[in-house]
Amino acid sequence: MRWIVFALLAAGCGSAPEAPACAGGTWGDPAFDALDALNDPDLLERDDAARRRFARQLDEAARHAPPTSTVARVTLQNDVWGVWQRARAEPASSPSQHAIEVASARLVRRLALARIDAPWREGLPELVSTALGRGWREQESELPSLQHERAFGLRRVFHVARRGDDERALFSTLVALDARGRPHVTRYVGDLEVLRFERGELREARVYELDRRATRCEGAEHAMRPLDAVSHVPGTGAHRFVADFDPPAPLASLPCARCHDDDSMMSLPSAELGVGSRFEALLAPAREEGVAIADADP
Repeated sequence: MRWIVFALLAAGCGSAPEAPACAGGTWGDPAFDALDALNDPDLLERDDAARRRFARQLDEAARHAPPTSTVARVTLQNDVWGVWQRARAEPASSPSQHAIEVASARLVRRLALARIDAPWREGLPELVSTALGRGWREQESELPSLQHERAFGLRRVFHVARRGDDERALFSTLVALDARGRPHVTRYVGDLEVLRFERGELREARVYELDRRATRCEGAEHAMRPLDAVSHVPGTGAHRFVADFDPPAPLASLPCARCHDDDSMMSLPSAELGVGSRFEALLAPAREEGVAIADADP
């Protein structure tokens, strides 16, 4: 029965009229744009009144039609899923925290697609390939999970690419829950960090972050924006940050050297492993979460 409810929500039964493709705001609908705390890692530290207000905003958003852009819909679901993860993980429960957990589960179900249109397949996504140029090859990591993946609650899978011995890139693709609560690695890109070394020292760094409005207005192949300065790594939507910069650090000053002070292969890419061989294990927690979200209060 829960899957029937899940599928009806995904299909948009009884939904409001769809918003224009590029109306104002991030998501093109005031109900979604009102979710100002969506990617605040400290959401659950707000006072009780603010948490209750956010739970009501989530409930209101669940009564609206999802974004018409598939990549925007997947991105929004991924962000709301992160809210559910944070609420569920809090050790001290309260009525307002529980309300956020239930309301975010409802909205995750509302945003679920019956079918994932852009499943992962081997080979660099076009957006990443365009940003990197020619000569890059993806390699699988020897690590069961990467620090960046854990920072996102495994809602993003990170990939390693290399060109020669001195250039490497780390990019993520979003995980989406379908209408049956099953997780899928998609080809929708979430982050991109590019590093170039010379004689073992970092010489150049480029960072791209997901532009949520662009996912709706310009599509999956134009959904990233290059940054001139970084406030934190990884990008917006993570539960925690590996590095935090206040004030934002210009990329020209090579703030990435805080973690990458030499050319050691921290993510342990291997030419011997099949690309994607980690995914089955990485998605195991998401499978359990998909069931829990489907079973949350209607």
